[in-house]
Amino acid sequence: MAKTIWFAIALVYTIFIAVLSFINVHDLPSYGSSFDDKINHFGAYMVLTIIWVYYFKLRKTKKALLLVALGAIIYGIIIEFLQKRINPLRVFDLYDILANCLGVIFGTIIVNYILKYKVKIN
Repeated sequence: MAKTIWFAIALVYTIFIAVLSFINVHDLPSYGSSFDDKINHFGAYMVLTIIWVYYFKLRKTKKALLLVALGAIIYGIIIEFLQKRINPLRVFDLYDILANCLGVIFGTIIVNYILKYKVKIN
């Protein structure tokens, strides 16, 4: 049952990121910096990584960290390339890809630490 719930959470969150990536999001809260968009990318992909790794660890998938990290990075690159095609008001930005990748790396480090030292999954 937990596997099904975590899969649903991971899938919904992945779709949520895609939707946010393709619509106009001018009304997001501001953190008061000029890097708000990059902070959002970083956080979104960090959470994406953590959720998917947790799901794959529940399934006892070998190399879950590596598979999820690569998958999340590829997903972020594809989304970034598709943005301009789907919504002409959105732009392709290499710094968004960098923020996504850093979020994936940081998420991988966090979940690896949690799994290794704090939390045991069935």
